[in-house]
Amino acid sequence: RDRAVAGAAGAAGPRGRGISLTSTPETGRGPSMSDYLFLPMPAHGHVNPTLAVAAELTERGHRVTYLLPEAFRGAVEAAGAGLVTFDQPDGGPPRFAAGSPPPIGALMERLLTTAETVAEPLRSLYDEMAPDLVVGETMSLWATMLTASRSAASARISPSYVFGPNSPAMARMAHGRGTDRPPFDVERMAAVARRYGLPGADPGLVWAPGPLTVVMMPAEFHPGRELFDDTVHFVGPALGRQEESSGFPLPTSPALYISLGTVFNDRADFFRDSLDAFGGQERPVVINHGSRLGPSDFPVVPANVTLAPHVPQVEVLARSAAFVTHGGMGSTMEALAAGVPMVVVPQMVEQEVTADRVAELGAGVRLDPADVTPARLAEAVDRVTGDPSFAAEVQRLGKTVREAGGAPAAADLLERAAARREAQAAAVTRRLSRPRKRADVDVPGLDDVGGAVHLAPVGRQLRGRVLATAGPSGPGRAHPGPSAAVRVWRGRGPGPAP
Repeated sequence: RDRAVAGAAGAAGPRGRGISLTSTPETGRGPSMSDYLFLPMPAHGHVNPTLAVAAELTERGHRVTYLLPEAFRGAVEAAGAGLVTFDQPDGGPPRFAAGSPPPIGALMERLLTTAETVAEPLRSLYDEMAPDLVVGETMSLWATMLTASRSAASARISPSYVFGPNSPAMARMAHGRGTDRPPFDVERMAAVARRYGLPGADPGLVWAPGPLTVVMMPAEFHPGRELFDDTVHFVGPALGRQEESSGFPLPTSPALYISLGTVFNDRADFFRDSLDAFGGQERPVVINHGSRLGPSDFPVVPANVTLAPHVPQVEVLARSAAFVTHGGMGSTMEALAAGVPMVVVPQMVEQEVTADRVAELGAGVRLDPADVTPARLAEAVDRVTGDPSFAAEVQRLGKTVREAGGAPAAADLLERAAARREAQAAAVTRRLSRPRKRADVDVPGLDDVGGAVHLAPVGRQLRGRVLATAGPSGPGRAHPGPSAAVRVWRGRGPGPAP
């Protein structure tokens, strides 16, 4: 299998330049081992929630391979997974002023560029690796297009809100555009889809529900959770991530922790307002300002404040009385798990949904970026620390977060999906192994949880070739429906024309 993955990386040729195999799991495959291909969006807020799930799977004896840029190597290898790298397109996530409409179009264009970059090498990787389950997410268009073109068994891990026609969060993300679909360049999307062997693609494909969606938050936190069917499973966050804390001066009494995450942490004015609001108090204050700001941005630091470019967040939250946060989903879940009330200062529209949800549930308050002043910050923190109802509610929600299931529950769901795919493939193999050169075979259960059977590898395993399909989805389509008829040629030579 390792040779197969390496071959896929090399077989891409000039068009696949930039993809390389940098590490692989151990060789050998046990009788109950499954292979998983993880295809998250290459951003820390999207990759990090999957790592604990990958680690859980590898600890159970399965193999996990990621397709990500080189920057994620350390985290992926720490989870026990293999890594196939690609060169990420130039530029970071699109930025915009706090409080302004988000550049959804720019984000979607970037996703299309990534999907285009990895199209052919990813298809080769999939065909050679033949994973039991492809694990993507809504934002990884390359995962969606790959699984559609290969009728592959698939699942999604959602690190945040579930997007789709019934999603209140998606309605907010559309931001008054009058549609629940993203603003794609439809012609370009169709061109990228053709790179995956699809005849075209509608933007609605991105938000189409999959056979299994694993949501990394408890059901109670998700707005409109009652609108989703039983293919959506809320398992809560993967808690207990390991952090480097040696040498960091952890607070010795309940602190105030302030952070804007990893994307929006270059807002020096916000941190200076925080210094003005909370400097000189008896309460210790810890400010995580990220790597894009430095000592020259803060010439005067009060004695009760610790400023750092990196903070062991979980350990600091365990010693905190309040958290001023941007409302990233990972940070929000960690605060709830630690029982810390929040002041949420959202920096983008998804975080606005989170800020509203935190306020609705009584776990904190929302403070809009345009309203931030030292006095408003101090007032908001005094409110969440002075009213015992916030502490009581966040403790209740924290119990829900801790007991939701997390990475083990997510791994259970993925294992069942992979096992279902393997059982379907074995059934197809048995049906096609009869000693005849040409046959029409019934393949039931292609619409079950775990996705459609990928028939091409089955045909290759039998030294045959799938010629055509016909079923509810129509002849020759990439998605055979339930009980589709599959014509397979098992003789020598190319066989009859489809």
